[in-house]
Amino acid sequence: MRVLLVVHQYLPDNFAGTEQLTRKVARALRQRGDEVAIVTADPASARDGTAGLSEDEVDGIRVFRLRGVRGRRDWFASDTDSREIEALFSQILDRFRADIVHVHHFGLLGMGFCDEVKNAGIPLLYTATDFWLICPLSQLEWPHGNVCPGPTPHAGNCLQHVGTRSLAAKSSAAGRLLQVLPQGLFEILSGLSRMVPAGPLRSIASLSGRRDAVRRRCDRIDIAFAATEPVARQLSAAGLPDSRIVDLPFGIEAPRRDQARLAHRSGGPLVIGFIGSLSPHKGAHLLLEALSTLEADRPVEAAI
Repeated sequence: MRVLLVVHQYLPDNFAGTEQLTRKVARALRQRGDEVAIVTADPASARDGTAGLSEDEVDGIRVFRLRGVRGRRDWFASDTDSREIEALFSQILDRFRADIVHVHHFGLLGMGFCDEVKNAGIPLLYTATDFWLICPLSQLEWPHGNVCPGPTPHAGNCLQHVGTRSLAAKSSAAGRLLQVLPQGLFEILSGLSRMVPAGPLRSIASLSGRRDAVRRRCDRIDIAFAATEPVARQLSAAGLPDSRIVDLPFGIEAPRRDQARLAHRSGGPLVIGFIGSLSPHKGAHLLLEALSTLEADRPVEAAI
């Protein structure tokens, strides 16, 4: 079987959880005898004015890299529609005659290529590793860690969050001001932008209409895999019928045990390992806070 895996960014320059999951799936498929290739975006060249395609290998597996995936000024419209990327994806399908396309993240690439996949009569699978389908920033989290329930009817809360983050990068005072303004103001502005989606309001209108646009694209997904119940709920909220959502926890490779090393460690302190990026939502600080509550003589160490 010829399997085409799709991910927003990939090794060697990007190596967080979703990238590692994609890598392990690719290697496991190849070990099983399948032919595998990976399609990804190049974040460093995402805003290049001209879209393009290059090819290399990682772990001996063919990797197609797309540049200029966000060259157009309307970032949120690109989440669901990009003619340039769709044309390049069509070229990839011509070069690699896939039997299945399995997406691990739509970020950067967007969902526009789903039409190319379906027009070619290829089944489209999706593994949700975060909340990208429903949240333009993927995490359903406010700047200070509060849980976000998802977009309001006109995505005014999304506009407030995106605006806060963008302005805070230029002026922390301006970012704080946007954060404390009534959310209703942003809801009104988002609604108005959809009535007059022109000029500076065009991008706001795309953000406001993102949920509906994503819902239309979700109709192209044949099966979506959810590793956890919260992710399954968000897939449903994004418009996928329950009949297409499959509960599938992430697999774990069996560890390679070094018996001599284990014997040497026996009787030593309990070591708790944290593997992941140090973004606040990953929770490394919660591990440290928990350890700080233990008695000083408890033999416990943390390895981050």
